[in-house]
Amino acid sequence: MLPVESSQGVRADLVFAALPPEREAIRRARPMQVGGREVSVASVEDLILVKLVSEREKDTEDARRLLARFKGKIDTAYLEPRLSELAEALARPGILEVSRRGR
Repeated sequence: MLPVESSQGVRADLVFAALPPEREAIRRARPMQVGGREVSVASVEDLILVKLVSEREKDTEDARRLLARFKGKIDTAYLEPRLSELAEALARPGILEVSRRGR
């Protein structure tokens, strides 16, 4: 993932699909108009996944805010199994706690 900022101040993270979860996020992304251009934007579920994998407190807080803002609209059938896999693979059960408290 590469963070970038346009000359108009639009910030974005570019994903290069090096890992299977990144490829899945790109597959699930939807086109949106941003700054007069159409770009593919990750789903809220995939954004939450990326944020919770990060160990930065800012990203964890971003995930909490996304969970609160989209409460009742999140595809938990998609999100929950992936969070469980990541929590186990990374030996970080706290990932699941953040997700469960946010819903």
